[in-house]
Amino acid sequence: VVVGLRGKTYTEVALELQGFSSRYFEKKNFKLKFEDKVDLGLTDTPLKAKKLILKGNWKDHTLIRESLSWRALAQLGHPVPATGWVHLVINGKDYGLYVAVEAIDDKYFDRRDYEDGGNLYKGVNQKASFAPQYTLEQGFEKKEGDDLDDWSDLASFVDLVHSLPSPPSDAQVFDEVDPIFDVSWFLERIVWMAYTQNSDGVSQNFYLYNEPGHGHDHWVMVAWDGDIAFSAHWRIDRLASDWWANPLLNGKSHLAKRLVANAQVREELVQGLQLHLTTTFAPSIVRPWVEALE
Repeated sequence: VVVGLRGKTYTEVALELQGFSSRYFEKKNFKLKFEDKVDLGLTDTPLKAKKLILKGNWKDHTLIRESLSWRALAQLGHPVPATGWVHLVINGKDYGLYVAVEAIDDKYFDRRDYEDGGNLYKGVNQKASFAPQYTLEQGFEKKEGDDLDDWSDLASFVDLVHSLPSPPSDAQVFDEVDPIFDVSWFLERIVWMAYTQNSDGVSQNFYLYNEPGHGHDHWVMVAWDGDIAFSAHWRIDRLASDWWANPLLNGKSHLAKRLVANAQVREELVQGLQLHLTTTFAPSIVRPWVEALE
């Protein structure tokens, strides 16, 4: 297709529908694949890539929740996709305003100084919760890696989680899980979900990247889909509850439930909630983010 983007015209662009449930919305999500790297125009410095996700964010008519969600997570030091807004025209047809989001692939990690060449998986539905009743293939898709049929590294990680009793001992959490999956990092993700009320990301909508170069598996979890947040709900006529009424501490995530069952982990989570909800995400801090989007 021919795509008009930020005042430039690109020919021979591959166009795909993006997402799962969003395919049924009136305003579709798209993935654009360019022949060569182009400046996506999402950052002050050039961000060149061959892929760009365009999100209609049908459940968020403000079109700002995605950007605010990533701003909040970035405050915790987590890598987040760059975002912006584009007026989309495809083959001469005006599709209106879209949220443009940097695609997450192997180049995403390379641009952030991670070792590239690792296996990348995406949790595509609620069955990516690490719960033992689901197979890996039911909840995950393997997106990158030398052998797309080899899921042994993810299988080993999930098996470790399944082997944890409830509650797991300190040694099991900090000597077995933490070296390959940063538990504190994961707890910050829970704090972020509690604050933004992103219930759509509890047990799905994340990527797991197994970064090479550590001499053992080293999993990095990256969030995806930040639009169903800040009181947004899958049903447009409903609002999400306040964070203190539904803090999403466990949700449907078997991984979270196993880890938080440990007393030391739970205490760290409580302290993180108290700290970040009163400082990092204090209204005086967050209000300027919203005002800057007006």
